[in-house]
Amino acid sequence: MMTIARDRAGLAGKRSSRSLVLVASVAALAALGLILFAWSGAGAPPDAGVRGRVWLGPLTPLVRGPDTLNERPYAATIEVLDTHGRVVATTRSNRNGYFRINLAPGCYVLQGRAFSGSSLPSAEPVRVAVRAHHFTVVTVSFDTGIR
Repeated sequence: MMTIARDRAGLAGKRSSRSLVLVASVAALAALGLILFAWSGAGAPPDAGVRGRVWLGPLTPLVRGPDTLNERPYAATIEVLDTHGRVVATTRSNRNGYFRINLAPGCYVLQGRAFSGSSLPSAEPVRVAVRAHHFTVVTVSFDTGIR
């Protein structure tokens, strides 16, 4: 009778140890998920970030008149880099050149990436500061290389 009670007590101890291991594992996975969520930029506030328009130009070597527009809206990929040069977010402008991306307050660099595999068109990096509860408006310009 004493052996059965001891076996049951040992079995209960093993169950509680397994439960503790399971709880600890779930807690560790949850913490890892929160870290990855925050790192990916997905936790950026919905009321702060950057919005703007992407332009491509010049379209011709000569401007034909003062009212002639020598650039057009451009669909491109925009990478957002943090102060360490790491990509923290990516967005794409639509065919009319507009884009919007939520970001936490801080300083960033926007780098335009053309869809083609060539070096042109190219975009100069745009430095931007994001304030809390505010969307900073920027223009990203792609140079065609036409002169």
